[in-house]
This record gives sequence, C-alpha cells and structure tokens, in this order.
Amino acid sequence: MNDTVPAQVSDTFQRWQSGIAAFDLDTIASAFTNDALFQGLRPNYTLGHDGVRDYYGHIGPGLSVDYQIRETTQFGPDALLTYSTADFTHADGSTTNTHLTAVLRRANGQWLISHYHVSRVD
Repeated sequence: MNDTVPAQVSDTFQRWQSGIAAFDLDTIASAFTNDALFQGLRPNYTLGHDGVRDYYGHIGPGLSVDYQIRETTQFGPDALLTYSTADFTHADGSTTNTHLTAVLRRANGQWLISHYHVSRVD
C-alpha cells in the first residue's frame, strides 16, 4: 500500500472489504457517503447508500475482495483520489480482476467513498 494513504482511508477500505466478505450490506454502505456515485460492473450507475446496498445485494453472499491501493492524490485536506487493483472472488470460485478508482471525502472525522468506479481487467 502507498505509505501516504491516511490510516482512516485504509480503515474505510477494510470496512468495505469486511462488509463484502460478511455479506453485510449496511457495513458496505457505511464506507460510502450518503450521496456517493457508484459505478460497478453493471451498465448503469447508482447513487447513495441504497444504490450500494442494491448493487451488492444482487451479487449475493459468497463474494470476497482483495485490493491494493496503488496510488493516491490528495486534492486538499478533505478530498483525495485513490487508484487500486481489486480482485473479486465469487461464490463459485471465479475471479473478476478490476481497476478501482475512488474519490474520498473527509466528513465528521472519517474518510468516506464519494465516487467509486471499477473497470474489468481483461
């Protein structure tokens, strides 16, 4: 992981990761802002916590993710961009390798994902 990533950013991604592994939709959503723009691998994007819950809820239990934050760019004290690799392993054992770009905002003392975009690595 990039040494310049604030510990709270790592905490946010770890919460997202553990929520996915536990199929805990509320924990996953808690890593995002209330107005987050979320673009997963579906054709359409979603907004907010309900959109995040819906996306992962349709995938179902048995998903896990291994990620590595590769780069960060901080735009100010309360905004930063991360670029990561994220490998999603499905219940059937298949893996989807992705690039993950996320914009995080600091709100109430914690970093939350406000823009999430993954693209498949072929």
